[in-house]
Amino acid sequence: MNANEQYLRNLIIMARADGQLQYPEKALLEQIRAELGASQEELKMALSAFGNPCIRFEVFERFSVKVRNFEDLVAIALADGQLGGNERVLLIEAAMGIGLSQEQSNQIIASVAKMLQGD
Repeated sequence: MNANEQYLRNLIIMARADGQLQYPEKALLEQIRAELGASQEELKMALSAFGNPCIRFEVFERFSVKVRNFEDLVAIALADGQLGGNERVLLIEAAMGIGLSQEQSNQIIASVAKMLQGD
């Protein structure tokens, strides 16, 4: 599995937290795929993980990639307009996994929420 597939798979893990992949999440996944320069095939491979509950987050080496992936995880979690309990747990797990403090995590969440609202 290449880096694009790993990155997208992390987002799929977040998207499945509420048990369904809704249109806003799909649209955001497609946007992120394009921004990454990932192929449709790479997205398809990442999507194949949707039903597998055993797959866990991949942590990237570069801190900048870790933070960008966390920002995108937050965007996926907020894409449907709600932050559910499972999504909260996964965001905490992801933030801890990459070494973000609670304050840093909260700043990123607030920033992404504001961006998604169009402010």
